[in-house]
Formats: sequence, structure tokens, C-alpha cells
Amino acid sequence: MHKRNIINLTDPRLRQISEPVLVFDAALQELAKDMITEMERARGIGLAAVQLGELRRVIVTCAANSDGNGTTHVLVNPVITSRSEDRTETSEGCLSIPGVRLAFSRPSTITVDYVDLTGAPHTLVATGMLATCIQHEIDHLDGILILDHVSKLRRDRAITAFKKVSRMR
Repeated sequence: MHKRNIINLTDPRLRQISEPVLVFDAALQELAKDMITEMERARGIGLAAVQLGELRRVIVTCAANSDGNGTTHVLVNPVITSRSEDRTETSEGCLSIPGVRLAFSRPSTITVDYVDLTGAPHTLVATGMLATCIQHEIDHLDGILILDHVSKLRRDRAITAFKKVSRMR
């Protein structure tokens, strides 16, 4: 049984900036485990800690690189250190905004510095859906939603769709 639920668009925490992780302990391990469980339960490919109501800079993803290889990644305190000039347009959904998909472009390749659950540093070059997913989840850590990447008209339509789906639940 999962302990935490994914919060939705109506929760103001989604607009807050998450705090860096400074302590690497059992509570952090448990948070990461809960995040992976909820991501899988919701059939998502990524999740930020804030989506479980935790304002900590932690993301998880199981998206694949453009080579088709995918594995579950836990990135703590991730920072994008480079972005490619070339961009890829994809249709993105968000577990906190059910019923909404929005198409827009992001850099095709990114380099991300992060630490793992023990605090050890790593660098990851991400392409394809993995690059898109990591950018989406890091946006969450900064209080940015997919709604912020589109025009006011598209944002308003998306919010209407979200409200309709929310009423049906």
C-alpha cells in the first residue's frame, strides 16, 4: 500500500521552489522508494518529489534515452549544465494534471549533474524521451508546469480539460 498520493494542479506546493537535499539518510531512501512506487502505480515515466508534497530536489524517471535503453534513475539535486541548440517537439502529460497533454519543444540533448542517494556525484547525458522527462521533472522542482510553456489560450483550454477530468473522478 502506498503512503503518499500525487498532488494535483490545485495544490499550491506545485508552484513552490524545492529545497536542495542536504541529508542523505533512510528518510531520503524511503522518499525515493515511494516516488518510484507512485510513478509506476500511475503508469508515469517521471515524478518529482514535490508531486508527492515533498519540497525536496529529487526526481525519478524510467524514460528511455534515444538509443531505446531505459532504466530507473533517481537524481538528487539535479542541475542541467548544458542544453543542445537543436530542439524536439513532444506531447507531454503530467501526473499532477490528469487529462491534459500539451505539445511544445525542448532541447533534444541535455547534460545533468546530480548526486545519488548516498551523495555521490554523477553526470548524465540524456537524449530523447529521457531528456524531455528530466527537463519536465526539474521544471517541477522550480515551480514550473507544462502549462507555463504554452500560450494563454492553450493553457486555459488545458485547465478546462483538467477541471472536467477532475469532476469525473
